[in-house]
Amino acid sequence: MSTDAAPLVKRAPSTLRADHPETAWLPTGPLAQATAVAALAAVFVLAGPQFQLGREEARLGIAAAERLGPMGQVFGGWDPGVWPLPVILGKLWAALWQGPVDTWAVRGPAALAALAIGVMASRRVSLALSPRAGLLVGLAWFSCLGAMDRSTAFGLDMIVGLGTVLALDRIIGRRCDAVAGAWAGLAFLAGGWPPLAVVLMATIVIGRPEAWVGVGFLLPVAATIAGWSAWAIAAAPTGAWVSALTLPLTKGSAWWMAPGLLLAALPWSPFALLALRPSIRQGWSEPGRKVVVGWMQTAAAALVAGTLVPGLASSARIPALVGLAIAAGACWDRIAFGGDSIGRRMRRLSLIIALALAWTWALIAMMGGTYLGLAVSYYRGLAIVVACVSAGAFVSVLMGFWKNAPLRSLAGMMLMALAMKLSYAGFVIPEWNYRAGQGPWGRAIDQWVPARSPIYVTHGWGADLAFATGHPFRQLADASLLARQPGARPLFTLLHPEEFKHWPKDAPPLMEVHTFMDELGYPRVLARTTEPYSWRAMAEAARRGE
Repeated sequence: MSTDAAPLVKRAPSTLRADHPETAWLPTGPLAQATAVAALAAVFVLAGPQFQLGREEARLGIAAAERLGPMGQVFGGWDPGVWPLPVILGKLWAALWQGPVDTWAVRGPAALAALAIGVMASRRVSLALSPRAGLLVGLAWFSCLGAMDRSTAFGLDMIVGLGTVLALDRIIGRRCDAVAGAWAGLAFLAGGWPPLAVVLMATIVIGRPEAWVGVGFLLPVAATIAGWSAWAIAAAPTGAWVSALTLPLTKGSAWWMAPGLLLAALPWSPFALLALRPSIRQGWSEPGRKVVVGWMQTAAAALVAGTLVPGLASSARIPALVGLAIAAGACWDRIAFGGDSIGRRMRRLSLIIALALAWTWALIAMMGGTYLGLAVSYYRGLAIVVACVSAGAFVSVLMGFWKNAPLRSLAGMMLMALAMKLSYAGFVIPEWNYRAGQGPWGRAIDQWVPARSPIYVTHGWGADLAFATGHPFRQLADASLLARQPGARPLFTLLHPEEFKHWPKDAPPLMEVHTFMDELGYPRVLARTTEPYSWRAMAEAARRGE
């Protein structure tokens, strides 16, 4: 028997390759990718409880329950800050579900707009770079805090952002043509001229010949502005039309816009900054670099314009957030599947950032979950689940850092995003609704007022309270005008105690119905005129909408 030993073959160290069967585990087929994007949207955007409406959003909800006009009608008058497109979408949502205008009439269209923005960003990067990169962009958008929230906590208006982003997507991906102008006109109907200003500034910063504004872009925009102006001047006082156009100029600069957006883009925002490194960008194809760099330039322009120019912040936040998500997803595609082309130092830096984020979140989840679980037994089970998922995310990221395996770190980042969603839906939203929402107080007032009967007020109340009652609020310039209001008697009014105590003698006499305590412990008086109830007349008036 031969004693010759077989020659030893030294195996080369494995590297991450895009075509490696063990690393290319993300779905890349059209059907698989569409399914994955739909799952991300369902888990992170559509699922879970909703915030009760804040004051700004409640104005939209109130307007959706009133008659349609060129501007929203709130408290019986024109509100120049509410534009017609969100009102139309709220009415369509209520009509689709054949129910009253409720919280979902505002939240539902915003959620669908967030879904459409994510699908657009994912599709554009899939076509320009790769399907895998597009899926990572979808992950970065749907699982960021801003897309989970969709409320005024971060100042995000998804409906205004949808038209703005679609116009910018057309300009960056193709050219500035009539289609981009049509999307920009849609953004005007949702938020006025600030979205148009953001789009025009982005075209200047991009600086490519195909992005220059031409007649094809301007015609749909001009037609939309002219049509809305004619409608507004015919249906409302000229002063309301002027107020709608000049209202953004009365707002101050948003100096905290950039930190707020970095917070809204967590946990992916730190990785978007890695796109500034040449070793990351050099691995993108020319069409992919054109799209990603174009959106990075747009995000930078939106951040600067929204911070410095009064009135542009609300329209600039969504394009900037989309730019961060696209940059973060494209960077993770290079980190996880770029092999040695991005350099050892850059990969280690990326894994260190992921480890720092996972450690910080695990610490917050462990300490905060433990405290809340011990203080409120209702949250104990959820606190355990969040702690376990957060611990699993940290271990996965740690193993990825230890073994220089970016895919494990990416899996840990996905788990961390899931833990954030669980915490947001299970802790933050219920606590805010209970402690700061106007729902309980509004429902308490609703129990004392006949269905659909209006509530009259003589000074401004929060729109969130008015919306939560489910009744139309009508503001009177003077208490004596209460006697001239149409509809069946008695009439109901909500007052401060001193207003009720010093009710004018020339106004209809009132009797107290009930006294409530608001969330700060201050009394509020619900009163009505002294006429006897006429239930049949009130029911008929409610049927006619009076």
